[in-house]
Amino acid sequence: MVHIVRRLWVSSFVVAVVLLSASSVAAQGVELQDWQNDELVPLADTIANYLRGRGEVTPTSEGVALRPMYFKGVSGQVYVPFTLSLDASLIAESAMVMYLFIVDPGVEIEQVQEEQLALSSAPSAAVLGAQPEIDPTEEPPPSVFENGFFSEVTLNDTGQIEFSRAFQAPGGVYDLYLAVRGSSGGDTDYDLSASPITLLTTRVTVPDQWDGQLTSSTMFITADDAIQTLNSVPDAEDLRRNPFTFGNTRIAPRFDPTFGTNERMAVIFFVYNPGSEDGRTPNVSVGLSFYTKNAEGEEFFNNINPLEFNAETLDDGFDLTLGNQIVVDTSVPLRSFPPATYRLEIKVTDNVSSIEQVYNSDFTVESR
Repeated sequence: MVHIVRRLWVSSFVVAVVLLSASSVAAQGVELQDWQNDELVPLADTIANYLRGRGEVTPTSEGVALRPMYFKGVSGQVYVPFTLSLDASLIAESAMVMYLFIVDPGVEIEQVQEEQLALSSAPSAAVLGAQPEIDPTEEPPPSVFENGFFSEVTLNDTGQIEFSRAFQAPGGVYDLYLAVRGSSGGDTDYDLSASPITLLTTRVTVPDQWDGQLTSSTMFITADDAIQTLNSVPDAEDLRRNPFTFGNTRIAPRFDPTFGTNERMAVIFFVYNPGSEDGRTPNVSVGLSFYTKNAEGEEFFNNINPLEFNAETLDDGFDLTLGNQIVVDTSVPLRSFPPATYRLEIKVTDNVSSIEQVYNSDFTVESR
């Protein structure tokens, strides 16, 4: 059996409640500086014009990697922190500005004629997320979510621009549009006219985590030292910049699932909608099994004792009716894993309803 370590989480923690309330600056009434408004409005116009069939910027998905993760939020919403990687050639400046617009592809957007008035770039739209002033004959395209972001340009290990932010939406299929451009960073003497606007688009499927069926969040498969316990719950701005923060725990996702034998691999996820005999306490078992993959197929390598989440193992105050959620958090040392590629099988069993869900994830162990 593999020896594991489990962390302590804030006992009253409800995932994404704080995050969701902080995901929109507009909801908090944060005023933009004039230069920020001036940089955001052309991006919002670019998306709106494209959706109405009159855009001059052609959307692309080349050189772009979007990695969303899904967590049950509040009031029927799903919290979606994401990491976006862009080709470094798209931004020449040291800072960048983005406008995110998410639309239901089933909603028909009126295609207007070229001679009709375009969206106004009036500087009075000084609250992020507020609609710019428009011609009264023209309604703005309906959105599921929209917001603007400013960020420093940072490169990942492969030399791509990478940043993380978040959005929220009910379960469903959506078209995501992101207009990106270099930012002056507040330098009013800097001329952005030569900085092109890039329109990125992709389709995302947000799972319905509110249908009452046993399910789980996206799973973090990352290094144990990539998990940080904060001394206090971060403020709204910190959450915007670090969307993979849950209560007092911050997690750095690892999108390349390659580990060294000298590391511990952490597996973290949330279990949603378990059954309960008393209405308050679940009875869930979680098993982790490891299989070595090879040219002939795969063979069983090891497993851990099932993790139990029930009245005997959970805190006395745990109550499903209060929104408390099952947090599965294990840490597996890899020193006994020979270098190879493995399949991790995670089996979640609701012992009340006898429903079982199985999830699989591949990872590689190298000698180091």
